[in-house]
Amino acid sequence: MHFSTLLLLLVPVQILCLAPLEPPTGKVHSGAWYDRNNSDTPKAINDRIGKKLRFFQTDIDLSGVYKPWTAPSLTDQFLSQLNDTGSNAHAYLTIYPFLGFDAITSESVDSWKAA
Repeated sequence: MHFSTLLLLLVPVQILCLAPLEPPTGKVHSGAWYDRNNSDTPKAINDRIGKKLRFFQTDIDLSGVYKPWTAPSLTDQFLSQLNDTGSNAHAYLTIYPFLGFDAITSESVDSWKAA
């Protein structure tokens, strides 16, 4: 098979895989980075605005700072809170290396994966 033929076959597959995250033409997805430090939740935001947002963002740190509000174990809490919204909202997770990339160890990545 010629490379250009293979490329033409793969491109539609990639587009189809990305399609569920793309809004329809002329529309945008609204979301929020909620203030979990003040006990806010995705469901509480949806209730306040009377609408179900399409995504919510939170963050964790894998470089070892592990302040209570950036501990990798918070990903389970975040996913549980998304489930509580009763919607199909997407999770947008930002991973910070507060102490730099060199400070991220295999152990910190493994602890996040295990959480």
